[in-house]
Order: sequence, then structure tokens, then C-alpha cells
Amino acid sequence: MTIARPAWMSAHPIQQPPSAFESRTLCAVKSRRSSVASRGAPLAPVRNFSGLVSFSCSVSAWYNMGHDRTRACMTPATIRAEIRELARSFYERRKAAHTTPPEWRDVSPAQFPHLDVSFYDRVSSELIVEGFRWLGDKENVALSRLLPDLQTFVRGFVGDDGSTSASVWHVRPLGRARVASMIRNDRNEVRAVALSTEFEGRTFVLTSNVKGHDGGHDVPGIESQRLGQQAPASSLLKVHRIAVAQRISAGGIVVRARDAEDLLAGGLRMHELTAAHLARVGYFNEALETARWRDRLSPDSLRLLLAELRALHEADIGGR
Repeated sequence: MTIARPAWMSAHPIQQPPSAFESRTLCAVKSRRSSVASRGAPLAPVRNFSGLVSFSCSVSAWYNMGHDRTRACMTPATIRAEIRELARSFYERRKAAHTTPPEWRDVSPAQFPHLDVSFYDRVSSELIVEGFRWLGDKENVALSRLLPDLQTFVRGFVGDDGSTSASVWHVRPLGRARVASMIRNDRNEVRAVALSTEFEGRTFVLTSNVKGHDGGHDVPGIESQRLGQQAPASSLLKVHRIAVAQRISAGGIVVRARDAEDLLAGGLRMHELTAAHLARVGYFNEALETARWRDRLSPDSLRLLLAELRALHEADIGGR
């Protein structure tokens, strides 16, 4: 049978054909559902943000394209409940990622076969040439428990006479997040390099190559300079050193790091500064999320996603 227009979509008239991204997702989701249904098994809900995006855009695509669905089991009430639950899960995971204090342990790259160790080694060589000293490889186990499908490790360095710390890490989704990424044809791996200098008074200069991949929040007390993923470590260092020199010339006093303990302590202070700011303003920025998903979702799917996250954000802020 042809899927009927759900009542909850009445406020979101569909006027545009599905995007290529939504069409790919439609094919993948229909294939999975047909396979599961043929075995007589229940259709398990997807409980992560990737699932939310795939689910919401596939509903739009099914209606736009007029495809038939056999064994249809979704009702408007089920759809609304799924979207609310999935959006809630995503919002709470993001909130927890910013509020959970880090817990570090020493690790070996061999424990992370899914990561690009050659990236770590290449950047390490560039930093060592610039006079940086390697301090070790560590995993934030608190974050790994929260986001096991994004497990990674951070390689730490200190340089410029202790004034600058450097962190290198690679994020490559695992498990269902990896499958969802492949379905969407996303290039959402992140090969990150971040340089940080702390000044007395708990202020920081932070330079990284994660433009478009981080939360994009501007935190008072943290002067953030974001370059693109292709920026080499040498370019990051040049930009960072100029900013640090300007701050020093204006009277800033650098808090120098000598070892891994100092590096982690400075990182914790920056984490606390960011967490305190987001606790005041919330964990959802509509402009940033719109920019992030505008080219991947149809306008209807994007509106649904934003509406659920906006409601969670407003309830969170209003309850404080």
C-alpha cells in the first residue's frame, strides 16, 4: 500500500523532492526493514542521533517519492514518540559530554586499530621539529563510556618553553554510528590538532583545525581560532604564536606547563570554563545546527529535527 500522509506532517507541507542524501538513506532503511520483516522480527528503534537523522529524513523521502511499504507498522503517535526519544537522547548525551569531568588513563595506539596512527605520527614529527616534547598517549575513559562509538585517544605535547600545549586526536565512528555514516556518505572523520596557551586569570588562547566539526561555541575567556581540517601543524603554530605574542605584549602572563600533569590540569580548567558557560546558555545553538544539517536534510526534515531539539533546550533553560 501507499503510505498515508501522517497527521503530524500537516504543519510541514512537502514541496521539494528528496535530496540525494535522503534517497540513499531511504534505500538503506527500506532494505534493512524488508530484511528484518522477512524474518518476522520486530523493528528495533534506533537510539542515537544518527538514527534520528536517518529516520526523520526517510519518512520525508517515503512520502515524497510515493514508495509502497509492506508490513507498515509506524503510526503518527509512534513516529512522534520515536523522534522525541531520539532527540532527548542526543541532547542529553551532548550535555553530558560537556559536564562530565575527564578521566584519563595511559594507553597504546595498538588498542585503537580503527584509528589512523599514521596521522598521529605525521603530526608528532611536525611538532617535534618545532621543538615540542611528547608527553604521552591518553584516553578519556569518561567520554568513551558516554560515547563508545567515538572512542579515541589523545597524544599530548608541550613546547615553546612550556607556554603551549598541543593535543592530537582522530575520531572515526564505530559500530552503528559507522554504518550510519556510510549510509549517509558523510565524511565525518575528524583529524584534530589543537594548541592551547593559558594565561593567569584562567583565560586561554586556543587554536585548532576543527572548524565546522566542533560545537562552535564562543566561550568568554577562551580566544578561539578555528582553521580547516587541511591546515598543517605549521600553519596552526604560526597563527597561535602570533595570538600569544599579542596577548603577552598586552600584559598577559603565561601559565607554563612542564609535564603531563600540568597539561591535564590546564585542560581541566578550560573544560570547567566551557562547562560553566554552557550551563548558563544551554547546549543547543540553532544557527550552528541549521548550518550543520542544511545541506544534508530536506527543509521539512530539518524543521522537525530543530523543533524537537529547541523544545528540549527551552525546557532545560527554563527549569534552572
